[in-house]
Amino acid sequence: MVKRIQAVPIEKYDGQTNPQEWLQLYNTAIRSTGGDSYVMANYLPVCLDLAVRIWLTSLPEESITSWGDLNMKLIESFQATYNRPGNHFDLTRIKQKTDELLRDYIK
Repeated sequence: MVKRIQAVPIEKYDGQTNPQEWLQLYNTAIRSTGGDSYVMANYLPVCLDLAVRIWLTSLPEESITSWGDLNMKLIESFQATYNRPGNHFDLTRIKQKTDELLRDYIK
């Protein structure tokens, strides 16, 4: 018997956000509909932006043996590419220019 799940709206992963956080949301969304790791693996391409889907389809055949494997590969491949928020070191480098209005400086 084929297991049917109700599709839930999941924002497509484009490589610009933290892959680990996105996978957590994806896992939660699929599991909330009764899906398991088999469903997650098969539905994943639908939830990937073109560039990430190309990455997935270019992986060597039989290089993924489980949902955990796929998670690890996705995280390893996109961990370095997403835009991270700044930290306190970034803030220390910001200086107001002598002719810069305070309003423009704080934008």
